[in-house]
Amino acid sequence: MSITSFEAAARYDLSARPAAGDRRCLVLDLEHCAAGYCECTGAGEIKLAAQWAAPDARDVWSEAAARLAPGAEGALEEQLTLLNSRLSNYLLSERLRDAPAFRTGERELTCAEALELLEPVLAAVRQLADEARRLAPDADDAAVILTGRAARLWIVDYAVRERLSADPLLPDARFVNSEYADAPDAIVALGEELDRKARRVGHDVALVAEDETGAERELALAARDQDRAELASPAYVGPMFIADGDAVRVRVDGALRELALPYASGPSGGDLIDVAAGCGDKGPELVIRRTLFPTRIYRVGLA
Repeated sequence: MSITSFEAAARYDLSARPAAGDRRCLVLDLEHCAAGYCECTGAGEIKLAAQWAAPDARDVWSEAAARLAPGAEGALEEQLTLLNSRLSNYLLSERLRDAPAFRTGERELTCAEALELLEPVLAAVRQLADEARRLAPDADDAAVILTGRAARLWIVDYAVRERLSADPLLPDARFVNSEYADAPDAIVALGEELDRKARRVGHDVALVAEDETGAERELALAARDQDRAELASPAYVGPMFIADGDAVRVRVDGALRELALPYASGPSGGDLIDVAAGCGDKGPELVIRRTLFPTRIYRVGLA
Protein backbone atom coordinates (compact mmCIF):
# COMPACT_ATOMS: atom_id res chain seq x y z
CA MET A 1 0.00 0.00 0.00
CA SER A 2 1.61 3.25 -1.12
CA ILE A 3 1.20 6.57 0.67
CA THR A 4 1.63 10.18 -0.44
CA SER A 5 4.70 12.25 0.31
CA PHE A 6 2.54 14.23 2.76
CA GLU A 7 1.58 11.15 4.78
CA ALA A 8 5.20 9.99 4.70
CA ALA A 9 6.36 13.34 6.09
CA ALA A 10 3.70 13.20 8.81
CA ARG A 11 4.78 9.66 9.70
CA TYR A 12 8.37 10.86 9.95
CA ASP A 13 7.29 13.74 12.17
CA LEU A 14 5.44 11.40 14.53
CA SER A 15 8.66 9.41 14.93
CA ALA A 16 11.07 12.34 15.11
CA ARG A 17 8.98 14.37 17.56
CA PRO A 18 7.16 11.81 19.72
CA ALA A 19 4.51 13.40 21.89
CA ALA A 20 1.16 12.41 23.31
CA GLY A 21 -2.04 13.64 21.78
CA ASP A 22 -3.25 14.56 18.32
CA ARG A 23 -1.42 16.86 15.92
CA ARG A 24 -1.82 18.43 12.51
CA CYS A 25 0.88 18.66 9.86
CA LEU A 26 1.05 21.07 6.94
CA VAL A 27 3.53 19.58 4.47
CA LEU A 28 5.09 21.51 1.59
CA ASP A 29 6.67 19.12 -0.91
CA LEU A 30 9.25 21.28 -2.69
CA GLU A 31 10.31 18.46 -4.97
CA HIS A 32 6.88 18.44 -6.67
CA CYS A 33 5.62 21.93 -5.71
CA ALA A 34 2.67 20.41 -3.84
CA ALA A 35 1.12 20.70 -0.39
CA GLY A 36 -0.84 18.42 1.89
CA TYR A 37 -2.63 18.78 5.22
CA CYS A 38 -2.58 15.74 7.52
CA GLU A 39 -4.47 15.06 10.73
CA CYS A 40 -2.66 12.67 13.07
CA THR A 41 -3.93 10.92 16.20
CA GLY A 42 -1.98 10.05 19.31
CA ALA A 43 -2.35 6.39 18.30
CA GLY A 44 -0.33 7.02 15.15
CA GLU A 45 -3.16 7.12 12.63
CA ILE A 46 -2.67 9.59 9.78
CA LYS A 47 -5.41 11.05 7.60
CA LEU A 48 -4.63 13.13 4.53
CA ALA A 49 -7.41 15.71 4.83
CA ALA A 50 -6.56 17.91 1.83
CA GLN A 51 -3.90 18.37 -0.83
CA TRP A 52 -2.93 20.69 -3.68
CA ALA A 53 -0.43 20.45 -6.54
CA ALA A 54 0.81 23.07 -8.97
CA PRO A 55 -0.40 22.37 -12.53
CA ASP A 56 3.21 22.58 -13.73
CA ALA A 57 4.88 20.39 -11.08
CA ARG A 58 8.50 21.37 -10.61
CA ASP A 59 11.45 20.55 -8.41
CA VAL A 60 12.19 23.88 -6.75
CA TRP A 61 15.88 23.00 -6.21
CA SER A 62 16.47 22.16 -9.88
CA GLU A 63 14.52 25.22 -10.98
CA ALA A 64 16.55 27.48 -8.67
CA ALA A 65 19.85 26.04 -9.92
CA ALA A 66 18.82 26.51 -13.54
CA ARG A 67 17.85 30.12 -12.85
CA LEU A 68 21.25 30.91 -11.32
CA ALA A 69 23.13 29.36 -14.26
CA PRO A 70 22.65 26.48 -16.72
CA GLY A 71 23.86 23.21 -15.23
CA ALA A 72 24.52 24.82 -11.83
CA GLU A 73 23.12 22.08 -9.55
CA GLY A 74 26.60 20.95 -8.54
CA ALA A 75 27.76 24.51 -7.96
CA LEU A 76 24.64 25.22 -5.91
CA GLU A 77 25.38 22.25 -3.66
CA GLU A 78 29.00 23.33 -3.22
CA GLN A 79 28.16 26.98 -2.48
CA LEU A 80 24.96 26.43 -0.52
CA THR A 81 26.37 27.52 2.84
CA LEU A 82 27.83 30.71 1.39
CA LEU A 83 24.66 31.54 -0.58
CA ASN A 84 22.46 31.01 2.46
CA SER A 85 24.70 33.16 4.65
CA ARG A 86 25.02 36.02 2.16
CA LEU A 87 21.30 36.16 1.34
CA SER A 88 20.26 36.10 4.99
CA ASN A 89 22.74 38.88 5.83
CA TYR A 90 21.50 40.84 2.82
CA LEU A 91 17.87 40.77 3.90
CA LEU A 92 18.70 41.30 7.57
CA SER A 93 20.63 44.44 6.58
CA GLU A 94 17.58 45.68 4.66
CA ARG A 95 19.40 45.00 1.37
CA LEU A 96 22.42 47.16 2.21
CA ARG A 97 25.08 44.42 2.36
CA ASP A 98 25.03 43.39 -1.30
CA ALA A 99 28.01 41.02 -1.25
CA PRO A 100 28.98 38.33 -3.82
CA ALA A 101 26.72 35.33 -3.21
CA PHE A 102 27.21 32.80 -6.02
CA ARG A 103 29.87 32.04 -8.61
CA THR A 104 29.66 29.84 -11.68
CA GLY A 105 32.53 29.84 -14.14
CA GLU A 106 33.71 33.41 -14.65
CA ARG A 107 30.43 34.88 -13.48
CA GLU A 108 29.88 36.14 -9.94
CA LEU A 109 26.42 37.09 -8.73
CA THR A 110 25.72 39.57 -5.98
CA CYS A 111 22.84 39.01 -3.58
CA ALA A 112 20.62 41.40 -5.50
CA GLU A 113 21.41 39.70 -8.82
CA ALA A 114 20.82 36.24 -7.37
CA LEU A 115 17.46 37.27 -5.93
CA GLU A 116 16.39 38.81 -9.23
CA LEU A 117 17.17 35.57 -11.04
CA LEU A 118 15.43 33.48 -8.39
CA GLU A 119 12.29 35.62 -8.20
CA PRO A 120 10.13 33.43 -10.54
CA VAL A 121 10.98 30.39 -8.40
CA LEU A 122 10.28 32.27 -5.16
CA ALA A 123 6.96 33.49 -6.56
CA ALA A 124 5.97 29.86 -7.17
CA VAL A 125 7.01 28.98 -3.61
CA ARG A 126 4.90 31.83 -2.22
CA GLN A 127 1.93 30.58 -4.21
CA LEU A 128 2.52 27.10 -2.84
CA ALA A 129 2.52 28.48 0.70
CA ASP A 130 -0.70 30.40 0.01
CA GLU A 131 -2.40 27.26 -1.29
CA ALA A 132 -1.09 25.29 1.70
CA ARG A 133 -2.66 27.78 4.09
CA ARG A 134 -6.01 27.41 2.33
CA LEU A 135 -5.89 23.65 2.91
CA ALA A 136 -5.66 23.93 6.68
CA PRO A 137 -8.56 25.39 8.65
CA ASP A 138 -6.23 25.66 11.65
CA ALA A 139 -2.93 26.41 9.90
CA ASP A 140 -1.77 28.53 12.84
CA ASP A 141 -1.68 25.40 15.03
CA ALA A 142 -0.22 22.97 12.47
CA ALA A 143 3.40 21.86 12.29
CA VAL A 144 4.93 23.10 9.04
CA ILE A 145 7.18 20.54 7.35
CA LEU A 146 9.30 21.30 4.27
CA THR A 147 10.51 18.35 2.21
CA GLY A 148 12.90 18.18 -0.73
CA ARG A 149 16.39 19.57 -1.36
CA ALA A 150 15.06 23.10 -1.82
CA ALA A 151 14.19 23.25 1.89
CA ARG A 152 17.94 23.61 2.45
CA LEU A 153 17.88 26.95 0.61
CA TRP A 154 17.48 29.71 3.18
CA ILE A 155 15.71 31.98 0.70
CA VAL A 156 13.10 29.29 -0.08
CA ASP A 157 12.40 28.82 3.64
CA TYR A 158 12.12 32.63 3.88
CA ALA A 159 9.61 32.74 1.01
CA VAL A 160 7.42 30.17 2.78
CA ARG A 161 7.60 32.10 6.05
CA GLU A 162 6.63 35.30 4.22
CA ARG A 163 3.21 33.72 3.73
CA LEU A 164 2.83 31.57 6.83
CA SER A 165 4.56 33.59 9.56
CA ALA A 166 3.94 37.03 10.98
CA ASP A 167 7.59 37.91 10.35
CA PRO A 168 9.78 35.70 8.14
CA LEU A 169 12.93 36.77 9.99
CA LEU A 170 11.68 35.81 13.46
CA PRO A 171 11.62 32.29 14.94
CA ASP A 172 8.39 30.34 14.44
CA ALA A 173 7.95 27.15 16.46
CA ARG A 174 5.54 25.74 13.88
CA PHE A 175 8.43 25.23 11.45
CA VAL A 176 9.81 21.94 12.74
CA ASN A 177 12.55 20.99 10.26
CA SER A 178 15.22 22.34 12.62
CA GLU A 179 14.19 19.68 15.15
CA TYR A 180 14.95 16.83 12.77
CA ALA A 181 18.20 14.88 12.67
CA ASP A 182 17.75 14.13 8.96
CA ALA A 183 17.98 16.35 5.88
CA PRO A 184 14.70 17.53 4.31
CA ASP A 185 15.40 15.56 1.12
CA ALA A 186 15.49 12.33 3.19
CA ILE A 187 12.23 12.88 5.10
CA VAL A 188 9.82 11.32 2.59
CA ALA A 189 11.87 8.15 2.02
CA LEU A 190 12.39 7.68 5.76
CA GLY A 191 8.71 8.28 6.42
CA GLU A 192 7.73 5.70 3.80
CA GLU A 193 9.96 3.12 5.47
CA LEU A 194 8.54 3.96 8.90
CA ASP A 195 5.04 3.58 7.48
CA ARG A 196 5.86 0.18 5.98
CA LYS A 197 7.15 -0.94 9.38
CA ALA A 198 4.08 0.44 11.13
CA ARG A 199 1.81 -1.47 8.75
CA ARG A 200 3.64 -4.77 9.09
CA VAL A 201 2.38 -7.53 11.35
CA GLY A 202 5.90 -7.85 12.74
CA HIS A 203 5.56 -11.49 13.85
CA ASP A 204 5.32 -14.94 12.30
CA VAL A 205 2.26 -16.80 13.61
CA ALA A 206 1.41 -20.44 12.88
CA LEU A 207 -1.21 -22.84 14.22
CA VAL A 208 0.23 -26.12 15.51
CA ALA A 209 -2.21 -29.00 15.03
CA GLU A 210 -2.42 -32.69 14.21
CA ASP A 211 -3.62 -33.98 10.85
CA GLU A 212 -5.86 -37.02 10.30
CA THR A 213 -2.87 -39.36 10.79
CA GLY A 214 -1.95 -37.80 14.12
CA ALA A 215 1.15 -36.16 12.70
CA GLU A 216 1.90 -32.66 13.89
CA ARG A 217 1.88 -29.90 11.32
CA GLU A 218 1.95 -26.12 11.23
CA LEU A 219 -0.41 -23.88 9.31
CA ALA A 220 0.83 -20.33 8.73
CA LEU A 221 -1.66 -17.71 9.93
CA ALA A 222 0.44 -14.56 9.51
CA ALA A 223 3.93 -13.51 8.39
CA ARG A 224 6.03 -10.74 9.91
CA ASP A 225 6.30 -8.76 6.65
CA GLN A 226 2.59 -9.05 5.91
CA ASP A 227 0.53 -5.87 5.81
CA ARG A 228 -1.72 -5.58 8.86
CA ALA A 229 -4.62 -4.60 6.59
CA GLU A 230 -4.62 -8.14 5.18
CA LEU A 231 -5.66 -9.43 8.60
CA ALA A 232 -8.62 -7.07 8.93
CA SER A 233 -10.92 -9.85 7.65
CA PRO A 234 -9.88 -13.07 9.43
CA ALA A 235 -9.03 -16.04 7.19
CA TYR A 236 -10.22 -18.82 9.48
CA VAL A 237 -8.69 -22.27 9.68
CA GLY A 238 -10.88 -25.07 11.04
CA PRO A 239 -13.02 -26.41 12.43
CA MET A 240 -10.92 -28.09 15.09
CA PHE A 241 -12.02 -29.71 18.37
CA ILE A 242 -10.49 -28.54 21.62
CA ALA A 243 -11.31 -30.74 24.61
CA ASP A 244 -11.68 -29.31 28.11
CA GLY A 245 -8.21 -28.86 29.60
CA ASP A 246 -6.51 -28.82 26.20
CA ALA A 247 -4.95 -25.71 24.69
CA VAL A 248 -4.79 -24.08 21.31
CA ARG A 249 -1.15 -24.33 20.29
CA VAL A 250 0.43 -21.61 18.19
CA ARG A 251 4.02 -20.83 17.31
CA VAL A 252 4.94 -17.14 17.47
CA ASP A 253 8.33 -16.26 16.01
CA GLY A 254 9.43 -19.85 16.55
CA ALA A 255 8.33 -20.08 20.19
CA LEU A 256 5.48 -22.44 21.07
CA ARG A 257 2.56 -20.90 22.96
CA GLU A 258 -0.28 -22.88 24.55
CA LEU A 259 -3.47 -20.87 24.95
CA ALA A 260 -6.51 -21.90 26.93
CA LEU A 261 -9.90 -21.12 25.46
CA PRO A 262 -10.98 -17.67 26.73
CA TYR A 263 -14.43 -18.96 27.63
CA ALA A 264 -16.11 -21.97 29.28
CA SER A 265 -17.04 -24.58 26.68
CA GLY A 266 -20.02 -25.90 28.64
CA PRO A 267 -21.14 -29.48 29.42
CA SER A 268 -20.07 -30.97 26.08
CA GLY A 269 -16.49 -31.59 27.22
CA GLY A 270 -14.98 -29.33 24.58
CA ASP A 271 -15.77 -27.11 21.64
CA LEU A 272 -15.36 -26.82 17.88
CA ILE A 273 -13.50 -23.67 16.90
CA ASP A 274 -12.08 -21.88 13.88
CA VAL A 275 -8.94 -19.79 14.32
CA ALA A 276 -7.23 -16.98 12.43
CA ALA A 277 -4.63 -14.31 12.98
CA GLY A 278 -5.60 -10.71 13.58
CA CYS A 279 -3.94 -7.44 14.61
CA GLY A 280 -4.92 -5.24 17.49
CA ASP A 281 -3.50 -2.03 18.91
CA LYS A 282 -0.88 -3.98 20.85
CA GLY A 283 0.14 -6.36 18.08
CA PRO A 284 -0.87 -9.76 16.69
CA GLU A 285 -3.82 -11.66 18.09
CA LEU A 286 -5.31 -15.12 17.78
CA VAL A 287 -8.91 -14.79 16.68
CA ILE A 288 -11.09 -17.67 17.91
CA ARG A 289 -14.59 -18.23 16.50
CA ARG A 290 -16.97 -20.84 17.93
CA THR A 291 -17.94 -22.95 14.92
CA LEU A 292 -21.46 -23.68 16.16
CA PHE A 293 -21.95 -20.10 17.38
CA PRO A 294 -20.16 -18.06 14.67
CA THR A 295 -21.14 -14.69 16.08
CA ARG A 296 -19.15 -15.43 19.22
CA ILE A 297 -15.62 -14.30 18.46
CA TYR A 298 -12.76 -13.93 20.92
CA ARG A 299 -9.33 -12.31 20.56
CA VAL A 300 -6.24 -13.38 22.49
CA GLY A 301 -3.15 -11.18 22.38
CA LEU A 302 0.08 -12.78 21.22
CA ALA A 303 2.55 -9.90 21.63
